[in-house]
Amino acid sequence: MIEFKAFGIKISFDFSFFATLALLMLLKDTKYIILGFYACMLHEIGHLILMNLAGGKLEKISFYGAGIKIVPAHKIMPFFKDILILLGGPLANFIAFSVAFLLSFKNNDILIFAFMNLTVGIFNLLPFKAFDGGRILDLIFGNFLSIQNASKAAMILKILCVFLIGIFFCFFIINKSGNITLYLTVLYFLVCEIFA
Repeated sequence: MIEFKAFGIKISFDFSFFATLALLMLLKDTKYIILGFYACMLHEIGHLILMNLAGGKLEKISFYGAGIKIVPAHKIMPFFKDILILLGGPLANFIAFSVAFLLSFKNNDILIFAFMNLTVGIFNLLPFKAFDGGRILDLIFGNFLSIQNASKAAMILKILCVFLIGIFFCFFIINKSGNITLYLTVLYFLVCEIFA
């Protein structure tokens, strides 16, 4: 792992980030990978903007195989501010989708960028622990349910997510659709849900 500080913020690059990047660069058309990276960066910038507006401070940015993770300096903020910060990423993607879609007329690359943003925004709202949607549900459970009911709700959600990921994985395998990147991504999220 490479780790350093810039402007008082810890920045770390995990080996898995470089491995994933190297594997993706082996693909024929890297233009789409770069557009996808831009969509992910916009997502994180959305979180950072709303974190700043909510009065939060950034402690760390981690780059790893599955993406980019920002860690605020103050882990506990008021409930509504945490929700707002978590929604910042998908909101940035939905705004980027709308703007790019309106500008995409006769430009296929801008249209692809628009739909990459839409995909990243929707994907991050899924109720999986690794995504913003799962973290939002955890906050809602913790804020509105007793500790016992919150852990029951979290367990039910975990079982549901593992079941859904398993169905998607089986569907892709049976229909021989997708590619190795998709299979590895689905397996990664399955493992994350089971052991989180």
